[in-house]
Amino acid sequence: MDPKDYLLPPQSFDREEEEKSLAFRLQVAVTSLLCEMAHVDDHFDKTEFERIIQLTVHQFQIMDDEAERLREIAEVLIQNKAKVDQALDTVNEHFSLEQKKKVSEMASAVAEADGVIDKYEQFFLNYLKGRLGL
Repeated sequence: MDPKDYLLPPQSFDREEEEKSLAFRLQVAVTSLLCEMAHVDDHFDKTEFERIIQLTVHQFQIMDDEAERLREIAEVLIQNKAKVDQALDTVNEHFSLEQKKKVSEMASAVAEADGVIDKYEQFFLNYLKGRLGL
């Protein structure tokens, strides 16, 4: 599957397959937002990369290689800024308020990973919170 299509709804009539697909799409959406946070200042620090992997492993209860795969897909997606908004739409559509707060906390953790939250990261955090209704 082309990484551009990972945020699209599934085209299946199999309920179990559809639920697995939705869970994966949500993981891709969240990871895309975390990667956008890491790149928004045009400086992708190694500590931010490591934090994204740690957060996704912990939050999604997946292995490091699966987290790396999510990050690689997300890196392709965020090259198109419309995909960042699509990721936000996906999170808004399927997440509770508590889950949205968790996404915001994860994004903050990525921004803080290199020890500095610059104005671009702060702007994106505010944008993220606004779009998530926080």
